[in-house]
Amino acid sequence: MENTGHLQRVLLRICSVFALRRSVAGALVHWVDRHKVVISLAALALLSRLPLMSGSLVEIDSANFVNALTHGYNVPLLRPHPPGYPVYIFMGWTVNGIVNDPLLSLTLLSAILGSLAVIPFYSLLRDFAGAPIALVGTLLFIFNPLFWTFSEAALSDVPSVFFVLLLAWLAYRGRRSDAALMWASCLAALAIGVRVSNVAMLLLLAFPFGYRLIVLKNLSGLLTLRSAGLFAATVGVWAGSMIYLGSDGLADYTAALEKQWSTAVRIYGITYVESPWLLNALYRFERFFSGYFFTIPWTGIDARTPLAIALATPWVFGFGLFIVSFRRKSPEHLFLLLWIGSVVYTVVAIHFLPRYGLIQLPGFIIATMVGYRFFATTLLKHPRRLEVISLVGIGTMLILIGIKYQPPIATFEFTPPGGGYLPAAALAAGILTFVGASWLGNRRADVPAGSSTDAVSPGRRGWRTQQVLVAGALVLLVIPVAVRGYSLVSDAHRDTSPNQQLVEYVIENFDPDQITVCWDNQTHSYFEVLMPQAFPVGYWSLNELSDAYDAGRTLIVTDRCIRYSELVQSVELFEVAEFEGTNPAWSKARSLRLYATRLPE
Repeated sequence: MENTGHLQRVLLRICSVFALRRSVAGALVHWVDRHKVVISLAALALLSRLPLMSGSLVEIDSANFVNALTHGYNVPLLRPHPPGYPVYIFMGWTVNGIVNDPLLSLTLLSAILGSLAVIPFYSLLRDFAGAPIALVGTLLFIFNPLFWTFSEAALSDVPSVFFVLLLAWLAYRGRRSDAALMWASCLAALAIGVRVSNVAMLLLLAFPFGYRLIVLKNLSGLLTLRSAGLFAATVGVWAGSMIYLGSDGLADYTAALEKQWSTAVRIYGITYVESPWLLNALYRFERFFSGYFFTIPWTGIDARTPLAIALATPWVFGFGLFIVSFRRKSPEHLFLLLWIGSVVYTVVAIHFLPRYGLIQLPGFIIATMVGYRFFATTLLKHPRRLEVISLVGIGTMLILIGIKYQPPIATFEFTPPGGGYLPAAALAAGILTFVGASWLGNRRADVPAGSSTDAVSPGRRGWRTQQVLVAGALVLLVIPVAVRGYSLVSDAHRDTSPNQQLVEYVIENFDPDQITVCWDNQTHSYFEVLMPQAFPVGYWSLNELSDAYDAGRTLIVTDRCIRYSELVQSVELFEVAEFEGTNPAWSKARSLRLYATRLPE
């Protein structure tokens, strides 16, 4: 009898295990079925990225990151450069423990996190604009040429976008959910640890606190303290680890940070624009804004070709629609305004570089899609729809004229070129026209009795039909955007950056035991990765290079060498080769000239 009872218990346990497994499997199948659209989109993003990952060091920061994984984390030695990217390096170190290839590890990190970023992006856009437009908007985000290009590169920008999107998704829900608010506090701290420029995203974290205080009038002091404590603790963990592992202490780290700030950041701030300062500062804002949102993300370069203008048109028009739709009492609109407005920090703090606007780009795309949703659900039934749409069209034309005729924005630009004030005025007039269209759309005078500008939506069936029609029109954008994006990423996958070409040329044509390489701010880390026996010198003084030359060694110099202007006055330099590339992943050094004190044999 005892044996029979024991057998029954064993059988019951086996059955319960199988039942649990069936239950888990059923729940998993149900979850996948419920989220099949966003899972499919993330899978599509991953399939578009894994085969086209860049096999080269795309720019100097990539080399710094690879050196950090290869030679050890050391911020003063620019492995990587200050402020240190501790969370990003930790993720890269983790992946490298599996892959055992620093460059591949960092590139995989960008490809995978760039694909996973689709999930919070789609979720936010679906909440803000509905499923049909969210589907098309996410496809445009996946194949956006700039985002796709940097999803294939060993840089921290796309992992940064992933953390910012998670932060945005949680912060928006945090206006009502305590748990989401706590997680958002943690994500904000981690995002800053990936890239310190993400400090601007604290605007997104501030949104739920402001909403609870102003709208709900129920901001818990205890919850605020807990959120602040979690944020501070998370920052403390990565900051303390960074200083302890990446330097010889706080003084050493602070000295390295101050050096980076004074030589590579502060001198490019908005206070350094040329006279007349106010006019050029406004001109800088306009140029940076149009470069980060209207032009470069959709072409990869600041081109003025008919194709580039055509690709920019839907985004200018859609942004105009967003301005018209804007309601200050709408939490969605305020949230997106904060997100896009955070670009002010980037504009004020540092020079222009295309990838610096990537963290605001998802917010801009979502805002544009919200504008098109407004067009489908409200504007088409508005009693002044013809006037409003006409004004948005005129504003779009003015902005496109300004874009067409102003000088293209340059990498590292911090003070605008002269002669572009009239096109800038056209851009400003376009924005003012959008504002005028918004004012006209919000006027309640002359609106028929019994109707309002906010209550003119059709029935649910008509609403869905119009939204699907607008989404169907927008899907036509996917093909040219995807073609342009594929062209850029395939080039970066097939070819190597000008920096790497230069170093490989030196390796092939010069004896590493007989050369001394001049330190510069675009190739020095490439030599550390590819030719470590020729460690660049001359950063601290000209004597290191002069002594090497006097000893009979060949000096290898680029036009970015920190001592270039001094060397050309004291020694004869021969131009050996020039290396060029137009891919946005190589935008820090699209052209490099190589010089030497003797020609290669």
